[in-house]
Amino acid sequence: MMNLRHVVLTALVSSVALNSYGQNSEYPVSIGVFGGPVDFIGELDRHTLFDFGGDETYFHFGGEVNLYVNPAFDFGISLATGEIGHNGDKGEFTADMTAVDFQLKYKLNNGYILKEDAKLSPYLLVGGGMSDIQGDTAIVLDNLVGQFSWGAGVSVPVTDRLAFDLRNVYRYTSSDDIDRINNGLNDLYMTVTAGLRYNLGSVKDRDGDGISDAKDLCPDDAGLEILNGCPDTDGDGVADKDDECPDLSGYPDLMGCPDADGDGIADNKD
Repeated sequence: MMNLRHVVLTALVSSVALNSYGQNSEYPVSIGVFGGPVDFIGELDRHTLFDFGGDETYFHFGGEVNLYVNPAFDFGISLATGEIGHNGDKGEFTADMTAVDFQLKYKLNNGYILKEDAKLSPYLLVGGGMSDIQGDTAIVLDNLVGQFSWGAGVSVPVTDRLAFDLRNVYRYTSSDDIDRINNGLNDLYMTVTAGLRYNLGSVKDRDGDGISDAKDLCPDDAGLEILNGCPDTDGDGVADKDDECPDLSGYPDLMGCPDADGDGIADNKD
């Protein structure tokens, strides 16, 4: 059987190669690294959440590639490696673990629930994948198990490209044999991770005014940031596209037109 690590690394490289042209005009692809503790939930530790291995703590780390789908959804693939186990009153086991997950992320800063440029970007995720669990103690049998995952997280932008990410994910496996105790309830494991995500892609700015085309209301005419990238020829604070008198300085409440006699009626209509 081909080593799972080789399969996953090939998938990650292929994902970047085939999807480097995303649908987000600014940052279609992001890459990230993460790490944190692993909490096994099985017969040896079925009812204790956030126990993280009993008397010992087990960790994992990995990387991921995320692809922008639309303002509400991202698709991602992640690869993680580390240890899983438990050491407590009911018994103990330790195993090396390599896991690959395909996940669909629902972003709450989608323009409907929260603004797309919100300072915090919470999200929910669901997905599936598989784990290769190789035991180094007699209690564990080597396992290649499928898994269904769900969880939640939050991203905190540091810059336009860099974000800090924190998430909690549960994985329900297809095996009840990871700890070599079988009672009919499949084993789970939970991860809590912290990481960094970096957005790839080049920002397009056709008119060269320093405002990206995605945020520029006048992408073909160089303009002002305060007017969302639109020009203001007469300098009256009304963008030319909204100004009925673009060459004469006027008043915003008169659609940018002057009122020489001060009667509240624009000169072009007086």
